[in-house]
Amino acid sequence: FVRKHDTVLCIAGGYHSASCMKTGTLVMDMFDLDQVDLNVEALTVKVGAGCKLGQIDEKLVEHGLGGVWGTNSDTGIAGLTLAGGLGWLTAMHGFGVDNMIEVEMVLPNGEFITVNDDNEYSDLMVGLRGAGVYFGVVTSFKFKVHHVGDVLGGLVVSLCPTQASAVELVDAMVKHVQATPNTLGAMLVLPAGAPVVPQVWVDFSGKKLEENEDLQKAVKLGGWINVKNTVDKCNFAHDVQTLTDPMTLGGDKYMGVFGLKSLPLEAVELLVKESREHGMIKGCGGAFIVQFLKGEAYDKDFSAKSCVPFRDAIAWAVCVAEWTGYDENGLKRESCKGWVHRTKKTLQPWLLETAHAVEADDCVRVYTKDILTTVKTLIEKYNPDRVVRGHKKAFGIGLDD
Repeated sequence: FVRKHDTVLCIAGGYHSASCMKTGTLVMDMFDLDQVDLNVEALTVKVGAGCKLGQIDEKLVEHGLGGVWGTNSDTGIAGLTLAGGLGWLTAMHGFGVDNMIEVEMVLPNGEFITVNDDNEYSDLMVGLRGAGVYFGVVTSFKFKVHHVGDVLGGLVVSLCPTQASAVELVDAMVKHVQATPNTLGAMLVLPAGAPVVPQVWVDFSGKKLEENEDLQKAVKLGGWINVKNTVDKCNFAHDVQTLTDPMTLGGDKYMGVFGLKSLPLEAVELLVKESREHGMIKGCGGAFIVQFLKGEAYDKDFSAKSCVPFRDAIAWAVCVAEWTGYDENGLKRESCKGWVHRTKKTLQPWLLETAHAVEADDCVRVYTKDILTTVKTLIEKYNPDRVVRGHKKAFGIGLDD
């Protein structure tokens, strides 16, 4: 059908991203492929491509195990992983694809295959780790899982009425994350127009809260006062992996995602200014969300076996704006869209080359030149007719040639 009608095939795994429901495409729903088979002794789990992270976490939690996948239980495992996949355990164990040890999939020619590092499809395994949307339809994954032990984590909300106080806190947070062990992870949120800076802190060191100097310092980095602090001993699956779930409540949204190669004081000042003076009209709101990266995210051995385009990032960022109520003439949408684009333009000097920076109205840059060469070679081998396309136009790949 896709060949005959020259349409685009979209795969709907977890329905977390709007990209799985593009207008004018054929949508393949993976919802029923939701098996989760855990091997506790081997520390591996095999999951169907229709699983959401919460379903997998629920199977692992009773054994004290966790996986390197995402920070939101609503996210689908397939789309997240095939694009790279980062989570709270990334600093210690790499990206999701670095923990992906086997894949079952259907190639565009209809052949069902098993892909791993040791069989005839080992070259395809490299492509699936970061560029997996271009080669076929994945039906299942096998991952390594890890002991998570005692976890400390929670939400800290700091009151920062002035831009200066917010800048001081964010700058201190950037520096503290990079100066501390890989066992300490963090996320920050800058809500548009709000006088607060929410932070999420998660620690896997196994230390008790009263003995954890890095975490004790983290929750006191700045701001006038903490109006909320829930950091305490917690459950990885039920508490940590669900901390950002409220951010995915339904509604109309416009968003941009990109990698930050650095976040110096100048960038922090501009970012805080943009979030406070957002310029959106009544009925609109939004937030700038930063997930910090370090440690094993930069592992050279992992890099050689993958096509992850953002390994040099110190953080993965999401700028999301949303509107409520009736949007007459689309003014709210345009207001939200304008803020997201202004924020991205403001941060342009500190964005990675592969930061999904807009090249044209319908075209985005996704990969660096070296990764692009690998991806294009694999597309020619496994998907020569471009039956499966991750984007209608992906900059530099020539999928429509």
